[in-house]
Amino acid sequence: IDKKPGDILKYIKSTLVSRLGIVGLDQATEINTCIDFMILQSLSDGFYQNYPLKLHSLVIGPPANGKKLLVEIAEILNPVFNHASGINGKLTAAGLVGKTVVKDGVSTSSPGLIPLASGGALAIEDFHGIKNNRGGILSALAETMEDGTVNDSTSAKTKHKAETSIHLDMNRLSQIDPTAKVSKSDDVNIFTNVISRFDFVMDIPQSRKKTIEVAMKMLKGEKTVTGSGVRVEDDKWKRELKVLVAHLRTYWHTITITKEMSDYMTRKFKKIIDANKLKYKEFAEFYMLEANAVRMAHSIIKMCVASARARRVYQVERVDVDRAFDFIVEKLKFLQTYEKYLDVPDYSSDKVDTDKEIRQKAIRKEFGEKTTSVDKILEYLQKNSTTLNVPDITKKTVYDDLREIKARRVKKGIWQVPKLSPK
Repeated sequence: IDKKPGDILKYIKSTLVSRLGIVGLDQATEINTCIDFMILQSLSDGFYQNYPLKLHSLVIGPPANGKKLLVEIAEILNPVFNHASGINGKLTAAGLVGKTVVKDGVSTSSPGLIPLASGGALAIEDFHGIKNNRGGILSALAETMEDGTVNDSTSAKTKHKAETSIHLDMNRLSQIDPTAKVSKSDDVNIFTNVISRFDFVMDIPQSRKKTIEVAMKMLKGEKTVTGSGVRVEDDKWKRELKVLVAHLRTYWHTITITKEMSDYMTRKFKKIIDANKLKYKEFAEFYMLEANAVRMAHSIIKMCVASARARRVYQVERVDVDRAFDFIVEKLKFLQTYEKYLDVPDYSSDKVDTDKEIRQKAIRKEFGEKTTSVDKILEYLQKNSTTLNVPDITKKTVYDDLREIKARRVKKGIWQVPKLSPK
């Protein structure tokens, strides 16, 4: 793991892209963002104040836009994985939660797909195809996302552990039947209280131009095609990624969010409220935003923790908060389909040179109130480049950092570094 420099998300993504032969991500920007989230989702784990930290995703989009690829990635990365389809009409709430089994006159609950995937993920493809007992299925998913448990309410009356990430993909009704005249809510047909529990919602628009461009890229280049009955499968790289995810979740299990980072999260979140209450006297007038606000705050915490884990650090930094809000923006864009007057804040001005910020903080923490050489600082940064997420460091970089943090030059190549101020 120490041979993988910088943010491990980049390494995992590049491996997936090359091994799965993924092309066209420069055109399919929405799927590109979804892949980033699926990696982060596999790294989510644990609890905060009895609230499960597993991440959950809902991807809505027209057919043949890469949604199936996301399910494959979830299966590769998660240590435990279950899969179901909404098309065949066989999925039931009991199949997800559990059913009663009677043996020797004793009733016990046989766990369903959700608890059997505890510690990993459950993906349901083509959720739009579920017609029967849709309400019961949505309730089971909501309970999983909210509590990390599911209740078998049959005669066995058993509560199953279900620390399971939920991933749904679906088409809008209007994307399947363009002639259908449906309301915005019926077009998706998922209860508001369930939508609010998804940390990430991507609404992929129909784009014929993008679809054609991606298809053209798939056809380019030399290809080797195997004959009937021969399937070339190299699972070693998949096992390596699965082990890597399990390692990160085990050894970077406890993550701290400092008051400084909590304040930064709060400032960014307040922008959502401020951007909208200029038009409306009360925040609560936006029903969908009100319904999602508290859970979005939980989502931000969950994503920050997973992001820090990906960088192999024990403390959340600005780069993690900025990454979390990139995903929150996608959910806000989806909520705009319900409330067209909802404003999504522009966070581009919040982005800082996070590599520089982390690097300079590390210098002051390690060498604060000490007189040291530029060579020693460079050696320290290069040795710890993986955890600090600061690859490609040069001596010029160190000199620039020392000037910016107002270090004092003692003589050529020797500097006195100021201490890191406690916050």
